[in-house]
Amino acid sequence: MKKIIFTLVFCFATLFSYSQIPSINEKKVKNYSVKTESETKGTNDSIKAENNKKPNIKTEEEKNYKAHYEKKKDSIIYIINKLIEKQKKVISDRNAMIQISEEIEENRIALEKIELEKKRLHVEKRYWLPTKNSNFRNHFYETHYASSLEKTTLLNSFSATLNDNSNIVQSELIADRCGWFRVSFGSVLSVATDTTKAKIENDNLERLIGGGGNFYLDFTLPIITSYTDAFFTDYLYLSCKAASDISGFGNNVDVSTFNGSIGLTNYIGLSTEEKKFNFFLLTDVTAYKGNNAFYDNLKLNHNRWFLNSNISFGVTLLNNYRIICRTNLSSEPSLRTEKFAVGIQLLSSK
Repeated sequence: MKKIIFTLVFCFATLFSYSQIPSINEKKVKNYSVKTESETKGTNDSIKAENNKKPNIKTEEEKNYKAHYEKKKDSIIYIINKLIEKQKKVISDRNAMIQISEEIEENRIALEKIELEKKRLHVEKRYWLPTKNSNFRNHFYETHYASSLEKTTLLNSFSATLNDNSNIVQSELIADRCGWFRVSFGSVLSVATDTTKAKIENDNLERLIGGGGNFYLDFTLPIITSYTDAFFTDYLYLSCKAASDISGFGNNVDVSTFNGSIGLTNYIGLSTEEKKFNFFLLTDVTAYKGNNAFYDNLKLNHNRWFLNSNISFGVTLLNNYRIICRTNLSSEPSLRTEKFAVGIQLLSSK
């Protein structure tokens, strides 16, 4: 029994001791054989194929960048093409082109007016020789003649004066400007039902008062004007005129005459706010000199200079229609009418 126990203990001790001995890992060596070129190429192709399966971030960003700006370009090109189509349509439409041109011109003129008004505010309200400075000429003519005179105007005014049995028709046929001066050409014709000597003399006087003769050429130089406000206007100007009565034009003109004159005229006007009514007083003093026939027609026994003064007053309606009452004073007693003549005048609205 003891032998059996001893034998079992010895075996157990032997196994326990063996289990405590550390194991040593044997180095395992794997020999790789050198691959051929064909085998290497095949491997590389396999690697590239695997890489192509993965997404390329850089390539995707470039595509998105290009697509973004291509979209912007397409949008701009679309707008440009639409504008070109619209331009072609407008060019082909003559009426539209004319309208556009007129609108441009209107805005250009409006801009010039604003600029002139701005400059005018920096000068005195009443000033000397308003047409001396070219910057103020258009504004002056628009204010006093209802026209800028940028181009020649036709039939600027037309008037008919009634006096007893005769009618005097006066018209300013053409007007323009020449530097500081306003130049006008007009006519004065007498139409009478009474051909007595007294009436003939009266017609001659009326033509003298109206313009100097059948036809006249007038050079006007504005001297002083006032822009105090829209209510009050004062305008003084110098007038140099050449006139002629031509035989055969109008009644009671049997002998052609010629005369020249120089005078001062002052206009004072009071206007309502909308300028629908304008009440005015017009006075002038003029010196005349002519040929012998001119003095004979007026029944003057000399051929010297003489003075004549007209006094007119009335009202202008809507800047187009004027009702005038007129009389005259003269250095020659025989030329004083001592009566009032009533006239109606049509003014140009240009």
